[in-house]
Amino acid sequence: MNNLLVSPKKSLNVIILSIVTLTLGFGVEFSVADVNDSVSEQISQELLSYVPADMSLIMSIDVYNSYHLPFIANAIEEIESEEFQKFQSRLSDSDLELKNVVRKFVFFMQDTAITVPGNTQNNLMGIVVRTDMAEDVLRDMLEAEAKEGGVDYTTQSIAERDVYILSESERDAGSGPAVRSRGAEKNDAAVVYLSSDTVLISQSNVIQNLMDKIDSGYTLAHTPLKRLEKVDMDAYLWAVYEVSQGGVQNLPMEDIEGAALSLKNHDEEKPKFLLQLFIESTTAESSQALFMQSRMIKGLLPMFFEGNPQLGAQIAEAITIEQSDRKEVLFSWQHDISVVEELQSFIEELNMQ
Repeated sequence: MNNLLVSPKKSLNVIILSIVTLTLGFGVEFSVADVNDSVSEQISQELLSYVPADMSLIMSIDVYNSYHLPFIANAIEEIESEEFQKFQSRLSDSDLELKNVVRKFVFFMQDTAITVPGNTQNNLMGIVVRTDMAEDVLRDMLEAEAKEGGVDYTTQSIAERDVYILSESERDAGSGPAVRSRGAEKNDAAVVYLSSDTVLISQSNVIQNLMDKIDSGYTLAHTPLKRLEKVDMDAYLWAVYEVSQGGVQNLPMEDIEGAALSLKNHDEEKPKFLLQLFIESTTAESSQALFMQSRMIKGLLPMFFEGNPQLGAQIAEAITIEQSDRKEVLFSWQHDISVVEELQSFIEELNMQ
């Protein structure tokens, strides 16, 4: 994943930076949004039609409908990066805002990318983005960056689509060793428009493979992961993980068969969120052990809030842990914005110590 996120340093980094920045608020701040649930769910389904069916980790964030969060707005205002400011200026010249560039995205990854750290050269992973940025606008921005020496790019034709291969410029090549392992193959980023409003971002060495799977119809729209049924696709954030055959072995997760997570607003009248996590174990015995261990940790939670055990007790009280069936444990946490803000302040104080 590192190569996907750090090469090239300019245009693609800014796009990815906007994604990362807009995800930071989840889990620390939440409020009521004006969300059309049916539209949000429809976009999720459309993006899944571009995700190959043999992926194990799928995560989606509804960026556009979470852009109003104060935490996110403040984080964006505080970004002082010159290239980020330049990127925003170019968006403004094209009558676009940051929230329109990445409206919603789905990140996907194969099991091997999770279980074999460092083995990233041929792992299938990528991001499918719903965007309002037209392809000719992206092309113009790449041209402008290339003229300023910020990025080198070439265009390849795959399945009658233009694929933009982005790499570091010679001027920035000196930073390569800092972001790539010694002796690792240079792996450029690839960007391709799958439709007029949907973009695939991945690595240049796997983009052909991904597009072949997508064009053949071998996607989650036709062969969905079982645990997709456990998430609300209109949620602000949802994720599923399934262990593929021969997947996780000799790891702390070896007894886990899969998981599903959703973060959504739970009250239309006031800011309140509900975080739900389903974990399915390989056996009923493993599930029972997870259930018992989790309940014990919940009871000890206030001890981890040194200086504010009352907050820890509040959070622990709001967590419910139950076995929804023989092999599945359901964790739920529901709170209003005031408790979440207090938790955020507590974490910030810890970081300052």
